[in-house]
Amino acid sequence: MTIRVGFGNGGAPTQWYLPGTNTAALPAGPPGGTPPTADALTEGPEEPGEGVVPLFGGLVEAWRFGDFAYFDVTGGWNSVKNAYVEASAPASLWFNGFVHVDVRISGEGDSSVVLIGAKRGHIVTGSGDDTILIAHLSNEGSWNNEFRIASGAGNDVVLVSTFDAEAEALWDPTYASFAGGARGVWNGTGDTTTVRASLGSGNDVFAGAASRATMIVDGGSGDDWLRGGMGTAIFTGGEGADTFVFGEGGGPGTITDFSGYAEGRAVVVGFEPPDGVANPPRSVLLNDGYFGLFWDNMGSLDPSRFDVRSGYDVGVISGSRVGFNSGAQPATVGAARLDLSSGWFTSAWNDGLLVTVEGLIDGEVVARTSFVTTTASALRVEFGAEFRSLDAVRFSTSGGTPSPIYPGGSGQHVAIDDLSLVIHDATRDNDRLSLLGLTLAEIEEVLAAAVQDGADTVLSYGAGGTLRLSGVAKESLGLGDFIVA
Repeated sequence: MTIRVGFGNGGAPTQWYLPGTNTAALPAGPPGGTPPTADALTEGPEEPGEGVVPLFGGLVEAWRFGDFAYFDVTGGWNSVKNAYVEASAPASLWFNGFVHVDVRISGEGDSSVVLIGAKRGHIVTGSGDDTILIAHLSNEGSWNNEFRIASGAGNDVVLVSTFDAEAEALWDPTYASFAGGARGVWNGTGDTTTVRASLGSGNDVFAGAASRATMIVDGGSGDDWLRGGMGTAIFTGGEGADTFVFGEGGGPGTITDFSGYAEGRAVVVGFEPPDGVANPPRSVLLNDGYFGLFWDNMGSLDPSRFDVRSGYDVGVISGSRVGFNSGAQPATVGAARLDLSSGWFTSAWNDGLLVTVEGLIDGEVVARTSFVTTTASALRVEFGAEFRSLDAVRFSTSGGTPSPIYPGGSGQHVAIDDLSLVIHDATRDNDRLSLLGLTLAEIEEVLAAAVQDGADTVLSYGAGGTLRLSGVAKESLGLGDFIVA
């Protein structure tokens, strides 16, 4: 592997890259951005040599330790404005105290890049599982305050954080004073900084929680995890099942391509035998896979094939069969994601039978309703928005008294027919939202207060946090679109 590095102090307020930077791989440059000045690099790029090496008139010290090549400014901040490094193969690079750092790494393999105390810069890496850390710093906003990242293919990790120059100055003299005509006041919060990242293919992580920088991130293809910070965040997940994370005190966020569980296949379960099944038993427990669903303790029976009449006969809405909770115990239907729309319910033996229907996500009850049924007539029940985006629905029964009309049997059984569901494709790429610190009940409140703004849905959460989902109808969102920590 060959590492070549160059330094310089030239520049202009609108200069946005250094000579040699692979701008074609980066997100687009800033409006009005200009090429580098002639004196942007006045030394190198060249190989730094071995051991502890003074470079650029002794204002930079370079050395190697383990896999890392270190480059450290020895003078005050802005005594060395620009650093450019290119590596012909994967590399691990660490820079401290430079104003502007541009990195260009080629080849396949894992690279690491750390920028400490930089005001702007660009990082281009090859294919591999790369790690990039930027601890940004600024003194004022009239010169360029932007970072651009193109991390290529691989499962990359990008971390963006603030930098406390005043605390660092207690042991690093670079941050004790300005040099080279720089002026202003230290600002490590990032409210003058913009980070633009293109993460490429792979299951990438981008985290900017400890920063007020504006973050514009394209996750590319893969299952990405994107975390907003305290500043504006504009995230595009790209292809794949992406997770978008926002926390208390976060800045305004926008997700340009959120793909939840809005689409699905509507079915009406009539509990009839599958096609091709001749002479089914008069009573049978449903197996997993019936209608593409998971079933537990749910049966199907044909009441006309029993000698004793019951509410099961009354409960037949279509076809010749009904569903029932075997043994009068709870029965469950499940899928990767489903909505419960409606169904018909009739008590088999007891009048005044209480039926409780619960919606579940990961085993936790997120929706519940109860109603009373009789043996005399079927009751159609419609279920509200809280019964959307579930992974299971459980039917339980209790109470009631034996019907005098049907003395031939007993038990707290319920007949179910024409159960209307929407089944969402488990193979489809589905994104998820995580609003850190919010309970399930609080997320329900967020959904209830969602605002439709044109084609977008705007969510408000926590102490003033807002999240815009571009092109998403609020009716398409449900609890299943959220991860609850």
